[in-house]
Amino acid sequence: MEKVKLTAKESKKAGILYNGQRVEVDTFMALGQQAILIKSYVDEYFADNPERLIQGSEYNYLEAEYNLMDYILQTCTNINTEDLDEEVYANTDLFDMVVSEISNFDVFKQRLYKVVQDVKERKAIENSIGKIVGGLVEKAYALLDELAKLNPEEISKIQNTGKELIEELKKNSIVA
Repeated sequence: MEKVKLTAKESKKAGILYNGQRVEVDTFMALGQQAILIKSYVDEYFADNPERLIQGSEYNYLEAEYNLMDYILQTCTNINTEDLDEEVYANTDLFDMVVSEISNFDVFKQRLYKVVQDVKERKAIENSIGKIVGGLVEKAYALLDELAKLNPEEISKIQNTGKELIEELKKNSIVA
């Protein structure tokens, strides 16, 4: 079978009308553009932000979503987003019109949410019991190495302190 050489299809522009303004929209998101948007979204979503919009939430979902909307409007349209009224983001009519013109937006969103899920799973594994126990085992080995260097008097003192701590824990119902 003879191989053929393909080139990427040239991105077209679509026009939409919003509040009497003509807005141009790129109809295709390039792979590099998708990667940048996904990285920005993930960075924002998992950022340690004490001033997040929803206090008590572990993640910055709203911030990530609104920033994604802004980035897409910046990169896929001719809209000047610098002074854009934030209510435009709250009312998603414009954004829905824009993304309906982007042919691969649904695939992009699937990729985005897959990456978010992968990062969540990795973080869960990093914080799992196995990881914690592994860390404790490493610390125990280090402690044993240090204990091997102690003299009998120091070992006896540590044993007594340990017994006292266990008794105290039993009194406080922490250890059965």
